Amino acid sequence: KTLFLGIGCCGGKQAKEFITTYGYKGYAANGSEQDLKALGNIPKYHLTGFDGFGGHRDKALDCLTENDEFLEQINNIKEEIIFILFGGGGSTGSGYGTILSEMLSQANTGKIVCPVISLPLADEPIIKHTNAYQAVQELQDIEGLGATFFINNDSGKDYICINSTFAKFLDTFLSNDSYGELNNFDESERLEMLRDGGAMVLSL
Repeated sequence: KTLFLGIGCCGGKQAKEFITTYGYKGYAANGSEQDLKALGNIPKYHLTGFDGFGGHRDKALDCLTENDEFLEQINNIKEEIIFILFGGGGSTGSGYGTILSEMLSQANTGKIVCPVISLPLADEPIIKHTNAYQAVQELQDIEGLGATFFINNDSGKDYICINSTFAKFLDTFLSNDSYGELNNFDESERLEMLRDGGAMVLSL
């Protein structure tokens, strides 16, 4: 029932973690062939005509209109829960991430759409922070959007470790079937938590 859609360089690496380590369905989408090649053999989609957006996230809409096959692939997603992973500072991820989140959450299909946005480091250029701020503002305005996850890259600056830790936490949440005398965590509760809008926090 779950699909991981990684947009841009950052989102692609995160999606790869879920696909290769935990066996989830998913794929990466990017305009850069080099970025896609670095992901190995996971399913991927090359956004033609745009080798990155050069910091201009508004180009995402133009790119979408020129990639009809990708748009059709998005509209034909069958899974019930969709995680859209992207870097908030990158123009491809932050531009596409909000558009796809809105498209999928307002398609009246009952799907649960959960953005996963990686925040830029404190010392990164101001354009990265501007992109992330604008993306978060747009996500807040989307009706029917599910839980949003924020990844703080300043927590350790080791992207591989941060991504693998998040993947482990989220997989544990998605696959948890624990029960006990005091309380049980059933599937309907899990879906309701993902369906509820706002920031969702995973902690140990």
